[in-house]
Amino acid sequence: EKVLAQATLAGAAADRWHTLKLQFSGTRIRGYVDGKPVVEATDALYGKGMAGLLAGPAASGLGMPYYRDVVVNRVDGALPPPTQPLPGQAPMYGRAR
Repeated sequence: EKVLAQATLAGAAADRWHTLKLQFSGTRIRGYVDGKPVVEATDALYGKGMAGLLAGPAASGLGMPYYRDVVVNRVDGALPPPTQPLPGQAPMYGRAR
């Protein structure tokens, strides 16, 4: 694994949802949390391919992030319609209210 940038978020809590946005433009990568820029990096190793998200270790051990409503799309791309679950399929985790 190759770490391009990292940040510690003040006020991040285990019981709150946040909006994460990653923006790729050429070799520049920017990361936003709740609409605010938090990291920026430049890397030319991969021009295209898969995306991955990793949350670093917590004070108590390995972090356990939960993701929902993940969309990977081009910057100017239309938002795709929600995916419908297959018969018998259910979310792994209940949504926080």
